[in-house]
Amino acid sequence: MRLNSVTANRAQLQKTAEFAKWILQIGNGDTVSLDEEWVTIPSDLLLQKGDDPKAKIIESTYPGLHDNCCDQKFLEENAILCTTNEDAKEINEYVMEQIQGDTVSYLSSDSVSKSMHYNHEMEHQYPTEFLNTLKHSGIPNHQLKLKVGLPVMLLRNINQTAGLCNGTRMIITRLGEKVTEAQIITGACIGDK
Repeated sequence: MRLNSVTANRAQLQKTAEFAKWILQIGNGDTVSLDEEWVTIPSDLLLQKGDDPKAKIIESTYPGLHDNCCDQKFLEENAILCTTNEDAKEINEYVMEQIQGDTVSYLSSDSVSKSMHYNHEMEHQYPTEFLNTLKHSGIPNHQLKLKVGLPVMLLRNINQTAGLCNGTRMIITRLGEKVTEAQIITGACIGDK
């Protein structure tokens, strides 16, 4: 984990340093708690009862997202990390609702591979409708929804010398019928499309 505070004042830097120290203590098992099996989390890091967790996480990570969604600097300095694809999907849907503009859906073209083990029975055993419902790590979902101005992250190495590698963050700039365009906002190739 990297904690970055380029524009932070002295108080913010101190708070960030204390948070980093606390995270390291947890990782090393050096936290002071009432019970060895529990970690006491500072109250300013907790979500309060009644709060919408997604809204609170997004607002604390990207304050004023609605007004700053097209600001490259605003988007490049923070990220929300999710432990599951389902959590990421929920966060993405919520963020997409905050960004103005039309949503464009892109659909995959799924079929049974006609490899040397292929037989016509496989098409009946694994119809396209079934294949479209499969969700696995490393395989894109059947439907991808995008908007111009939406921040996205590459999940595969496409062209490392052009800065298009796993983890590269971009902002969608154009949505065509079968092609998308995005501007890189992190790494050595910032500003490239």
